Amino acid sequence: MPGPDDHVDNNRTVSVVIKSTRLLGASQGRVMIEWTLDGLPSDQWVKAFMTADCAKRGSPAFVSGESGDPLVYPEGTIRWSVSSDDMRFAAAYVVECIVSANGRFEEQRNSKSAQRKRGSGLAQLR
Repeated sequence: MPGPDDHVDNNRTVSVVIKSTRLLGASQGRVMIEWTLDGLPSDQWVKAFMTADCAKRGSPAFVSGESGDPLVYPEGTIRWSVSSDDMRFAAAYVVECIVSANGRFEEQRNSKSAQRKRGSGLAQLR
């Protein structure tokens, strides 16, 4: 029997890809970057993205986390304000985290599916 985490929202997607990237603004050496995603990320995918073990490269301030982390918005965007010198590093980091989140999220879904199948198989044996 499916649990509360197994609910599938038909408006949410499993695999997330970047549809477009744009600069929202620049001020005092910083830029706001927005990535528009192809589909709406589920809450579980957002958690996988935010906890992805991806390496930051770039300036010492960027690597140490002074720029914070990218934020995922429910309407299917990611936004991040970074130093203009670290733009390409931020873009690479977001792509790496998306790939990681897609993999982790798919693994979780496959694991839950296998558990359900095993559970239904045991129920049939009884």
